[in-house]
Amino acid sequence: MIRNWRGDSYSYASLYDTAGNAVTGSEVSLYASSWGRVRSDIITLTDDTDYTVRIKSSGIGTVYIRSAKLIVIQSDTSLIANTESQIEIGSVEGTSDTSYASLINKKIVSYDSTNYSPTPTAYFEATIKPAKPKLEQQVNISDQLYTTLSTSYTPTDNSLGIVKWESSKFTGATVYFEAVIRNFRNDTYSYASLYDTAGNMVADSEVSVYGSAFGRAVSSAVTLTNDTEYTVRIKTGNAAGTVYLNSARLIVLQSDNTKISDTSTYVELGNNETSTSAPYTQLIDKKIFYYQSSNYTPSPTVYFEATLAHDTAGQTAYA
Repeated sequence: MIRNWRGDSYSYASLYDTAGNAVTGSEVSLYASSWGRVRSDIITLTDDTDYTVRIKSSGIGTVYIRSAKLIVIQSDTSLIANTESQIEIGSVEGTSDTSYASLINKKIVSYDSTNYSPTPTAYFEATIKPAKPKLEQQVNISDQLYTTLSTSYTPTDNSLGIVKWESSKFTGATVYFEAVIRNFRNDTYSYASLYDTAGNMVADSEVSVYGSAFGRAVSSAVTLTNDTEYTVRIKTGNAAGTVYLNSARLIVLQSDNTKISDTSTYVELGNNETSTSAPYTQLIDKKIFYYQSSNYTPSPTVYFEATLAHDTAGQTAYA
């Protein structure tokens, strides 16, 4: 049973095996916006093979499918020795419960053995799948308060923080840029954008907030280059209005049909501070992270990284 949203377009349905091969002669079509039942010619199926249905539209009209089934006609001059009946008791539903519960739109069948001779052999089967796994990771670029009156993107020295994008550590990733910004003036736009450390703006990463209240702005999806370092820059829409940056980060949304095989979690430990001490000293506003290996399965690979600078040429900063 299929139809099209438009009355001037064809709707198609066809039988496929689960390997993605169309069954020869199974395609059916309907040219109408009302529901119609269409049947294929005789088709040949392969033993011990799983099959499913696919649909398509001939134009811009949406195609709808209500039901699809196989029609099995048996005949013999003396007797039919074997046959099979399938009784539909399922429905298209999802759940996150760990205990069995009734379907919302449940179907009920009453089994009476006296209606069958000889006694049948019964099986239960279902078409099920796990939910597609999804995961969000946030990669902080900057968590310091920074201000400027510049109407062009600044700073150009990558001093607001640097992160390195490694695509192999985030399978199935869609990346967004996020910044929390505001302006001193209530009638002015504030802007933030993602840059690589070579000074190139990342396409589609620019975000803006209008007014003097801090606002969280998220870009459309951006494309990052593997093994490339990125930073954030900001600017004001009016030279008389100071723009403030409170934080900036990458939002990494991961998804897959079966499993997410690789991900990275960034644990923020640092702070925007300076020191002239030769031996290591604690940060003034230190952060403490408690690591417990039992919280991670499988055991993770851990690295430490920091964004550092030295105000004297030829000198090295350490963390």
